[in-house]
Amino acid sequence: MKRLFQSLLLFLILAWNASGEAAPSGKEAPAEQQFWHKGPHLKLPLRHDRGYTRQQIMKKAKLKIRNPRIPHTAEFAGNGRLKKNGSLEYIKIPVELKEEAGVRRRALVRMGFPLPQGALFQPDQIRLIDSDNREQRLQVSITGFWPDQSVKWALLQFTAPLQANETVCYYVECGNRIQRNKFPDIKVKETRENIIIDTGKINAIIDKKKFNLIKELKFKGKSVGAFAAAGATLRDAVTEQDYSISGRPPRRIEISEAGPERVTVRVEGQYWNGDRNLMDYVARLSFFSGLDGFELEFTHINTELSHEFTDLLNLNLRFEPAGKIQAVKTHYDSDNTAGHIACKRIFQETDQFLSIDGGRRITGKFDGTAKLSCSDGNTWNIGIADAWKRYPKAFSWDSVFQLELLPAQPNRQFNRNLPYYLVYPFCEGAYRMKWGMAFTERMRFEIQPETDGRVHAELNLPVIAVLPPEWYAKTKVLPGMGVKGFEAIDKKIVKSFEMRLRQEAEQREYGFFNYGDSFGEKGENWTNNEYDMAHGLFMTFLRTGDRRLFRHALAAARHQANSDSVLAYPDPYYVGANLNHGAGHSGRYKVWSFPYGYYQSAANGHTWSYGMLNAWHLYGEAQVMDVVRLYGDHIALAMAPNFKFGKNPQAPRECSWAIRALIKIYETTQDPVYLNAVRELVKKSVDACKESPGKAWALINPRLVKARGEKIPCYTMFITSVGLKGLCEYCRLTGDETVKPVIRQVAQEILRAFEPADGCGFVYDLAYDGRKLNYAVTYMNTTIAPALAEASMILKDEKIFAVAERAMAAMFLHSPGFNGKFLGEYMTFLADYLQCLQEKYPGRNHDFSDPVLMKQVLHENPIWHWRAPNPGRFRIRLKKDNAELLLQRWIWPTSQKAEFDSYIRIYQNGTMQHEQKFDCGRDAFLFKYPLKGKSGDEFTVEISDYSNADWNVVPSQGLVHAGYCRERPVFLARNGISRFYFEVPAGKNVAITYYGTHAGGFGIWCFDENGKLIRKATEWTEKNSLKTTPRKILRHTIKGGRKSRICSFVVWAEYDARLRLQGTELISGTKEFFATP
Repeated sequence: MKRLFQSLLLFLILAWNASGEAAPSGKEAPAEQQFWHKGPHLKLPLRHDRGYTRQQIMKKAKLKIRNPRIPHTAEFAGNGRLKKNGSLEYIKIPVELKEEAGVRRRALVRMGFPLPQGALFQPDQIRLIDSDNREQRLQVSITGFWPDQSVKWALLQFTAPLQANETVCYYVECGNRIQRNKFPDIKVKETRENIIIDTGKINAIIDKKKFNLIKELKFKGKSVGAFAAAGATLRDAVTEQDYSISGRPPRRIEISEAGPERVTVRVEGQYWNGDRNLMDYVARLSFFSGLDGFELEFTHINTELSHEFTDLLNLNLRFEPAGKIQAVKTHYDSDNTAGHIACKRIFQETDQFLSIDGGRRITGKFDGTAKLSCSDGNTWNIGIADAWKRYPKAFSWDSVFQLELLPAQPNRQFNRNLPYYLVYPFCEGAYRMKWGMAFTERMRFEIQPETDGRVHAELNLPVIAVLPPEWYAKTKVLPGMGVKGFEAIDKKIVKSFEMRLRQEAEQREYGFFNYGDSFGEKGENWTNNEYDMAHGLFMTFLRTGDRRLFRHALAAARHQANSDSVLAYPDPYYVGANLNHGAGHSGRYKVWSFPYGYYQSAANGHTWSYGMLNAWHLYGEAQVMDVVRLYGDHIALAMAPNFKFGKNPQAPRECSWAIRALIKIYETTQDPVYLNAVRELVKKSVDACKESPGKAWALINPRLVKARGEKIPCYTMFITSVGLKGLCEYCRLTGDETVKPVIRQVAQEILRAFEPADGCGFVYDLAYDGRKLNYAVTYMNTTIAPALAEASMILKDEKIFAVAERAMAAMFLHSPGFNGKFLGEYMTFLADYLQCLQEKYPGRNHDFSDPVLMKQVLHENPIWHWRAPNPGRFRIRLKKDNAELLLQRWIWPTSQKAEFDSYIRIYQNGTMQHEQKFDCGRDAFLFKYPLKGKSGDEFTVEISDYSNADWNVVPSQGLVHAGYCRERPVFLARNGISRFYFEVPAGKNVAITYYGTHAGGFGIWCFDENGKLIRKATEWTEKNSLKTTPRKILRHTIKGGRKSRICSFVVWAEYDARLRLQGTELISGTKEFFATP
């Protein structure tokens, strides 16, 4: 936002220059402090407590910004940078359009169109035709250039007449042979006082001095309406005074988009009351050729920095039709019924409840539209996007029509009974905004509409254009688009996304700050779209064409740009930061009020730009792009010069996420400031790696020191792999050969953590000397393996790629988790891995079928972990005389006090040979015991432990082992993927029961004695079910025959699982157990 923060930044920079102390880590609440909401998960102060002050923050500020500058805003380039022909002579690309709202309409289509490097330099060499080869009106803007200044991304805008539920195909033609017809632009006249826009249907006058949105609106030459003189009003809860956008001239007003199809006027300013201002706004008013309406995108940014919290009583827009309002109809759904209703006010209080005319609450969802019939014979359709999802919202009317973006709350207890994680913006009858947070509402106004449902359809189900994935692959603008055979895996991702939508509804992840995010990180936090949910969904949309993914990705990107970003703060160092997961999006664990510090800057290891840039390139989201530029400046000018590795074990990932975010911002903007900062961060990362006692940022981890007193330098694999990913992307961008040795040594350290026998997962923590400090997991393979694949392509190392393939094969056998964080993690690097596959095996039709993946993943002598039941038993059989038994115990660190009679007992022929007792609070350890006997002798091992621990028999050449599975359910710990063999006794049936205990998917494949698949099933555990039985359980019965048989099954789960077999006694990871005498 080019001038949005100008005054603020200049003031803050001066204040910062006078400061020099360390930033505070937080404040302790006084013992007498009282709370509006107080619970075990979150505390929210009363309305009179407005949190920290500017003075408190600036007193402790110390970090400096290098060469601060006014941030840029999104730029829609109308012309190319070089006037010459490109390498593309001619191509014709199909564009699929689908009407999904069930409404006949002239749909507004806005779509990003990619082009290969060097193909085209001039946007007028792009045109649009319909299925009858007729050229269509088209507006083209450039939103991204290649390094050679050819067009990389073009934003195409046009209208398409569609019948309800109709699917049609248009075509984009481009190349040197194409010259688009020049259609007349929408008329725009600018004077010192006004901007006047004539679309051919409506005429709008915008006052540049006393901006009230629209001063006058004409239709067919007659005045038909305007906004009230104040435009929009905001009522402050402290003074109970109204502030308006017309109180002072805007800070800046400009035509941001102009052409034959659309004109957008961007206005930024502040709310004023006399000589006092409250907060900032950005209004984008858009007008369309030949259409009878306009759109308003209205952003509100809390730049009030005297206190941490600003409390508002309401925010309203008043629209005044020229004719008297005679009747208004609105629409809502209630109890599976739908209909129109005539009333004076409709108020969506929460996602579930609304009230009509101030009466009782009813269950229902307001669709956000109203139809006004006026005395001058005109009809207005007015709507607001996602009304019930972005509650509270209200419409009311008498002589004017009022859009209540933040409706006045009926009492001081309003919405206090919401779930604790939804309560934070509601404070004793006021709306509470934290400094730097924002929210954006989108509205549409139409006069004499062709179809009643058009407003709702355009706001909530706009037509999304779909291009062939092969075109994306050919242009090389985005990775991983051309992998053949991946459709089966994408179907699993789409299914997980559908489960994510169900969880969104069940957890009520709605509200004007919340919609577009997910809740549940660590069970307490808003996820803040960790692992860049928007990017993962956009990329899956491009491969599948599933428009639901696009819309949800767009909501996620918009949310991130508003609620998860620091758009203002007393200390300018933090402006432009992407906040990590926490309470109220801008809080931390269980706390909303606190001063920002290290983990509220780009050093927090949670900085994502890819999804927001996707929104810019694919849909021209200008408000999102404005925030991306803030991100870029924050990383380049604040975080990069101040970042230090030190002894922080999180530093490799913190540095790398910033590198990755800045690389993509640089590629879009080509701003050399960003590339220089990338080089600076890469140098710090490389130097820290070289100075490490190991070869890949080996550092002492406080988590392991606290849990087990382990002070050896070590790697946490997902952190190390993210560090590697940043170096790889930098190397690919610049070709810098000096980082290749570091890439190689980091990749080699990650390979040491690979556990092919343990589900093809990676050891969570690995000492720099190679000692395993923790168990192996597969659920982070999608974070680790793509970095290895990219390293292998840079280094041309087959061994590294082979490990990456096996690790990803394990994940492709799964279905992704549907928790927002886990689904985002599954997708975040997936397209990059697919790109490596494409480069490694060009033109190959890949086989991602279950048998092929299992062949890559399943081990002949696997490790499987049993979560300690009480007691659990293994049977051990010697394969030779005498052998050493190794039992590995792992435990998840916890503060829980546990008292168990914990022991290991070893029996032979019913006689106990050995007993070892241990403290169940003890950490992980390896138990060793010599088994003395002849080949074929058997022993029983009985283990009693508590449920945070799990055990496995370490595979050995001298013995085979099995587990008892009939007496009680077996608890499989971290069951990434496991294969078990079992006996089906002659004449007896074996019944298998299996389910996941943690929220997510689980599945089973059952095989007969010949290895033939006889059952495949996948189900979902919707909520963690550690102490209860979930609704969904997989059951299968294998019938006994005349002879006993050795059958098998393969199972997977999101995390832990429970297994029980009735009718047989033992299961083993190897068929050899049942073949050994």
